Amino acid sequence: MSTLSKQRSYDSFFSQRLKKSKEGTRQAYHYALGDFDKFCKMEFKKPLEEMLDEFKIAETDSVIDTLQEFMNQSTIEPHNLRVRMSLLNTYLYYRKVKIDPRDLKQLKYEEGEAEERRAVSLDDLRRICDQARPKRKALYITMVSTGMPIGEAVQIRKSDLDYSESRIKIHIKKSYTKKNSRPRTVYLTKEAEKMVKPILDKIDDDALIFGHIDDVEKATATQMQSFRRVVDELKLGGKYDSGTRTITLHSLRAYFFTKATEKHGIAYAHKMTGHKGYLEQYNRYPEEKKLELFLQLEPELFVYSKKPDSDEIRDMKQEIEQLQKYNAGSSKYFDGLKDEFEEALEKVKRLVKESKK
Repeated sequence: MSTLSKQRSYDSFFSQRLKKSKEGTRQAYHYALGDFDKFCKMEFKKPLEEMLDEFKIAETDSVIDTLQEFMNQSTIEPHNLRVRMSLLNTYLYYRKVKIDPRDLKQLKYEEGEAEERRAVSLDDLRRICDQARPKRKALYITMVSTGMPIGEAVQIRKSDLDYSESRIKIHIKKSYTKKNSRPRTVYLTKEAEKMVKPILDKIDDDALIFGHIDDVEKATATQMQSFRRVVDELKLGGKYDSGTRTITLHSLRAYFFTKATEKHGIAYAHKMTGHKGYLEQYNRYPEEKKLELFLQLEPELFVYSKKPDSDEIRDMKQEIEQLQKYNAGSSKYFDGLKDEFEEALEKVKRLVKESKK
């Protein structure tokens, strides 16, 4: 046996092939392989790992038919199923079950419209937050305030917070995000700040705010389980036809996305939630402009009722007006510099021209 030979296994796939992958990616593989493992146990009375040798020697058509049957039995939405099949095929190839891409094109995916998603209501949000323990209540309010997914929220540390502006700013590092997301800055509403402050007062600068362990996958799973328990206690745990729950932690991110879209447009909402390719100029805005946009959105993100004429809302309006005046003044200042520059340039051109005579 060659000294270069290494035994490939389920464990080595995660410890070596996915060593540098983000936790979200690793978790997605766990889900994809777990689903197919359950299918193999039901269909062949053997786990996936024991079926690999049979897949290696089987006719390609037989393997394709097996994958098709797995897809036919799945209740996952078509888009998500395509993703899981891609992950599954990557793993099978790693374990030497090599299928020609032309054969994979034989697989037929269900064509159909995605289920219409139910928007979580403000009343539901209040009930969920009231039912949750204080620290998780602060987490839920923060997710509504920022649009962060739970996988990012459990990684935020006290040192990621910036207090230099009138709203606490959170720096979301690239290492916290999924593969197709990007680092960014988000803000806490005043409401969220009040919820989070008691937590911050008790922890060190490098401590996790909402996560309890450094294992992102386990921390995320714990928070998802706790959220499901709260939702079920309130009898809000409905499901779509596919079996997916109608209210999940992702619903909080979706709530922010909807409010941000309604206020500033879909490009802004995508940008604030970390999606690439949207509103690239946002990153080039001065901090005052970013804050101004958030302050305009902030009242829509409050979970608990605020009267339109409350002192807090009036203070926010004044703050926005001050920022707008500052931005307008900055614009006039730079326009003035531009005029002075152009005037000086013309003067230099005249002097050069006269020197040549």
